[in-house]
Amino acid sequence: MASQQSIFVVNADGELTKMRAALPPSENSLQELIQRFPDTISGGNGDLLLIQREHPISDAESGAGRWSLDHLFVTRDAVPVLVEVKRAADTRIRREVVGQMLDYAANAVAYWPNGRVAQIFAQSCEKLGFDPDEQLSRFLGSDADYSAFWSRVDDNFRAGRLKLVFVADQIPAELARIVEFMNEQMIADVYAVELRYFEGDGGLRTLVPRIIGATERANAKRIVTPLYSASSPSEWFETWIAPLGEDYTQALQHLTSLVDELGGEWRIPRKTQGSAGVIVKKGEQERSPLSVQKQGTVCIHFGNAKVWMDDEPRKAFFDRFVSAVGRLSNNRDDGYPSFPLQRLNGETAAAFITVARDWIKAAKDS
Repeated sequence: MASQQSIFVVNADGELTKMRAALPPSENSLQELIQRFPDTISGGNGDLLLIQREHPISDAESGAGRWSLDHLFVTRDAVPVLVEVKRAADTRIRREVVGQMLDYAANAVAYWPNGRVAQIFAQSCEKLGFDPDEQLSRFLGSDADYSAFWSRVDDNFRAGRLKLVFVADQIPAELARIVEFMNEQMIADVYAVELRYFEGDGGLRTLVPRIIGATERANAKRIVTPLYSASSPSEWFETWIAPLGEDYTQALQHLTSLVDELGGEWRIPRKTQGSAGVIVKKGEQERSPLSVQKQGTVCIHFGNAKVWMDDEPRKAFFDRFVSAVGRLSNNRDDGYPSFPLQRLNGETAAAFITVARDWIKAAKDS
C-alpha cells in the first residue's frame, strides 16, 4: 500500500470515525462505485450521464468489439466522456493504459455512426429496467430537445471533442506527467482522477478524489468559440439544408408552409444549433412536436407528446406517420424517430401534410 495516512469523519452526534487508507477490493468494485456515483470523477465540471459500462469498441466499421471501455458518459454539453479504471496495483496504470485509451478514442471517433450513442443509451436503460426518455429528462430537463442533444454528441465525437479520464486509487508520477502533457497538446480534454479509497468500521467507505491534468496552460486552451451560430431559422436552413440539394429544399418548403399555416414558429437551440424545432403555443405553454435536423432528417417528437397526449392516440399517430412516409428510424412511439426530409416530395408530401397538420394542431390545442 502506497500510503498509510488516515482521515477522520465526525458524525452529527460528534462521534469520530477513523478511516484507514486501503486498497479497493477489486477493479470491478471501483467501477461499480463510479457507475453509481459519477460525481466522484467529474472534477466539479458538471453532472455526467452514464451511457454504458463495459462498452465494446471495434477497430472496423462493421467489426465486432475488439476492446471494452470501462465507462462511457456524456456531459450536459453533449461531450462524450471515456473512462478507464485501474487499481494502483495493476502495472498497466503507468504507461500501457495511455495507449489503451488512445486506441479507444481513435476507433470510437472513426467507426461510431450517427445515432450510435443514443441507441446504446436506450439499450442500456431498457436492460436496467429504466425508461430512456425519463432518464434523459431528469438529466437535461423536460423541455430539452433530445434529438438535438444526441446530434451534438455525434458532432463532438466526429470532431474529437472528448474527455478522456484515467481513474485509479493512486496515480503514479509517470502517468500524471503524461496526462498533463496530453491535456495541454490535444483537442480532447485529458485528465486523471486519483480516487483515494478509505475504509472504516461497520463497512463505512470514503472516496477522496484528486484531479490531475488541469494545468493553467490546459485551462487557457479550453476557451472555445461556437462552431456556428444562426441569427435566424432562414439562415440555419440556408447553411445546413440548402447544400443537401434541391430535393431537400423543395421538401422543406412543404413543411415550412404548414408551420406558417398553423401559426407555429421555428426555433434554433442556442447551445446545440443541431436542429430547427417547430414551436407552437397555447397561452404561456410551448410545445415542440417535430424538428428538422441539420443532417437532413425530420424528427417527430413522440417523447415530448407524452406530456400532452395519452398512449393510445400517440401510438395511432405513429402508425399514421409510418403509413404516410414509410419506415422511421426506430419503432419507439414514445421516443424521437426520424426519416429523410427528401421523402416529402410528390405524393408522400400530401400524405405527410395531412398527418402532420393533425399532429401539430393536437400539440397546440392540448
